[in-house]
Amino acid sequence: GATAQLGETAHRTSERAGERMPTSDDERDEREERWLKFFRRAHEVPRYRHSRRAKIKEAARRGIPDAVRAQAWSFLVEADVLRAESTRSYHEYASDLAACPVEDVAAIDKDAPRTFPEHPLFAAEGEAAMRGFSPGEAALRRLLIALVNASGFGYVQGINFVAGFSLLVTRGDEETAFWICLSLVRDLMSLVWGDNEGVNALRVEL
Repeated sequence: GATAQLGETAHRTSERAGERMPTSDDERDEREERWLKFFRRAHEVPRYRHSRRAKIKEAARRGIPDAVRAQAWSFLVEADVLRAESTRSYHEYASDLAACPVEDVAAIDKDAPRTFPEHPLFAAEGEAAMRGFSPGEAALRRLLIALVNASGFGYVQGINFVAGFSLLVTRGDEETAFWICLSLVRDLMSLVWGDNEGVNALRVEL
């Protein structure tokens, strides 16, 4: 089906995301195990990822193995914490089209086909999933609608590329990509503009 095709395409191309990969199987296995230890300890020890920040940063700079890349991104931006604390699921946010402002839906529908249009994950080939979108574009559209509904900031053009890249990193896993994006958006928007009013003011200026 479309979901399986999306995941397979993303898997084949996710190594282009920019992380430097190990040069031997033994080294790769060692790095994978190190990241798996980070994940386990973060669940067991309060504030573990903060107290071990230097070691985690060093491990990230050495390269994140493809097998744990999506989990590592979620771990690094604390998307796993946000997901565990949320009272709503990704699918609830994504399916609530009525809650997404009409103007935001219109902007998303324009931007989805413009996002990495030459990339195999998003290229408009084969049977369309919805309203003429390719499977990858349809996944991106759902993710962006969910992001608008969950963030409270509304749609800002350019976030489609962050969301698209997240889909590449997660091998087409919409749900994991969504929580990564939501965590990034909340942190960055709050850091730069402080609150929703600041973001809304920016959107008026744009």
